Amino acid sequence: MTAHSATAFGTLLRHYRLAASLSQEALAERAGLSGSAIAALETGRRTTPRLDTVSLLADALELSSADRAALMAALAPSARVDTVAPALSPAAHTRPAAALPGPGSVTALFGRERDAAAVAHLLVREGSTRLVTLTGPGGVGKTRLALAVATALSASYPDGVAFVDLSALGDPNLIAPAIARGLGLREDGARDVRDLLRAVLQPKKLLLVLDNFEQVVEGALLVAELAAACSHLAVLVTSRIALQVRAEQRFAVSPLAVPDLGQRSVADIAHCAAVRLFVARARAVQPDFNLSTMNAPAVAEICRRLDGLPLALELAAARIMLLPPTELLRRLGRRLGILTHGARDVPARQQTLRATIDWS
Repeated sequence: MTAHSATAFGTLLRHYRLAASLSQEALAERAGLSGSAIAALETGRRTTPRLDTVSLLADALELSSADRAALMAALAPSARVDTVAPALSPAAHTRPAAALPGPGSVTALFGRERDAAAVAHLLVREGSTRLVTLTGPGGVGKTRLALAVATALSASYPDGVAFVDLSALGDPNLIAPAIARGLGLREDGARDVRDLLRAVLQPKKLLLVLDNFEQVVEGALLVAELAAACSHLAVLVTSRIALQVRAEQRFAVSPLAVPDLGQRSVADIAHCAAVRLFVARARAVQPDFNLSTMNAPAVAEICRRLDGLPLALELAAARIMLLPPTELLRRLGRRLGILTHGARDVPARQQTLRATIDWS
């Protein structure tokens, strides 16, 4: 990294830290780093921060996607790939990739059994495309579906499953380094990271899951190139918009089924996927919550009002300990204002419905 780019990164980091009213020590504690490391980055004494370090800093500072991209862009290209570990040649990379946990990976899948089977069939059927893109609006459950498919197919890929979250990226040029990190690779500087990926992936039967691709959709050509060059590679992408490459098979992810207006009985209402998700999330905060003749109509209307959107349903259900369904339904007239306080262990953009819309 040049002195100029090091100064740019350090200056920008300091700007974001001060804007957040944090000392170097406070930022270090939030990011799980040392105070001396923050000081070295801000002054330029440390000029090659790892990308995972930059990601930790961005999370600790709660940066928007635009500010994350600006912080990444302040790095010189040579610093955008981890160079700390010894370089791995394609022959040396024999460790199977691991299916990494993503947002919501520990939660059950509701109403997506047919979708999961259909996507899996697209990936493994004879002569099928090896690039499938799950499309749909924010909060519809694309990531959760992709993780379910990847888990179900893990035995079909002897070289493993690699999950790469691209949500923090804003520069398409960072896609290849992000994939390399997801595969456990380190660039040695002797060749372009794209060439390294092609060489490593060409002989492997592996499933690569690329999440939140809409942030860097201009880089879709790289995915098409990898799929074309690596005959045993399968790629499962989640994106709010299609990649629009010839090899792509699109699969639209729809909201969950909601109760029909004519459904009155508790049993009929409870059978709908949107209601099942709402009840499961409500029980997570209020274990004794159950559908009854008193609350089932309100729950059904909540699910209809929220159009079966999983993220909206989860955010609404999280309020059930404070608001019974009838009161929650009444307050939904305020729309997005009530849909807040999502789980702390999901990205900030998924903790309120407004944040999801703004992020998109």
